[in-house]
Amino acid sequence: MTDKLILGGHEFNSRFILGSGKYSLELINAAVKNAGAEIITLALRRANQGGTANILDYIPEGVTLLPNTSGARTAEEAVRIARLSRECGCGDFVKIEIMRDSKYLLPDNQETIRATEILAKEGFVVMPYMYPDLYAARDLVNAGAACVMPLAAPIGTNKGLATRDFIKILIDEIDLPVIVDAGIGRPSQACEAMEMGAAAIMANTAIAAQSVRDKGDPSLAAICSREAAERYGLTVLAEGINDMKHNETRFIAVSRTPTCLPEDNRIEIAFRIPNVAGSLITVLDIIAHYGVDMTEIHSRPLKDSPWCYVFYVDFTGNINDHAVRSLLYQLHEELPYIKVIGSYKVD
Repeated sequence: MTDKLILGGHEFNSRFILGSGKYSLELINAAVKNAGAEIITLALRRANQGGTANILDYIPEGVTLLPNTSGARTAEEAVRIARLSRECGCGDFVKIEIMRDSKYLLPDNQETIRATEILAKEGFVVMPYMYPDLYAARDLVNAGAACVMPLAAPIGTNKGLATRDFIKILIDEIDLPVIVDAGIGRPSQACEAMEMGAAAIMANTAIAAQSVRDKGDPSLAAICSREAAERYGLTVLAEGINDMKHNETRFIAVSRTPTCLPEDNRIEIAFRIPNVAGSLITVLDIIAHYGVDMTEIHSRPLKDSPWCYVFYVDFTGNINDHAVRSLLYQLHEELPYIKVIGSYKVD
């Protein structure tokens, strides 16, 4: 059974919501398709930038529009923007953003609760952006919100899960999807949020180069594509900046359906072991018993769990090989937790 994200009775396969701010219109279509996003935000003022270009012409068919109330400073302003977006044909979804603070762009929870209650009664699927506060989140649930969208860090800071502990409280206590919004700057931060139990992530991936340009600080640089550098008027200082032969950027394809290509010859797994002497060597003996060659092993400590680690092991073979399948079966029987990360090809 496919794990679905449910928002206001609507089902989505993707757990990634794409923010369209900072994107040029030409990049919108490619960004949506490459990210696999099924929901994209847009500010009503971006529907037409004053010329013939219209953001709606660049969003692929079948993608759900999530108009936001960016610029609203009160509940009344947010409600007016939401109603206008529905009249413009943008649908019933709306992301409530109410920020009276223009410096830090922190959401006003109380005004957000008021707007949510009004719009939910009018049939909107309300997705409120909020500061992660348990009492405010409970009030949003009672007001009819379809989810809560706590900020991870202030907008545009890329600081990651600065409010991690408060978001975890919402995940544990609120019986609605918790979608982490704002401040996510790296894929690892998004993964950490999902591992905490977040239902989805909202992020905007077109900020780094523009941020460097806007700050005008000659000590700052961005690692980005040549196209992004040219678009934002940055000088390309160096290309091929990896200082080791095998230190290269790699991309992985993620799917909820297990997939293995015939040419794949490497497998990666992640597992936990009991905190007992000899546990790791026992696992390595099992791997050796089935005649596969381990090519890499490393570990990461588990947060809030002293002396507990997740081990990541890569080894040779194809998931369809009999020996590999037997190995994975035994590891599933022996270990408290094991996950097949996936497979790939090494030339």
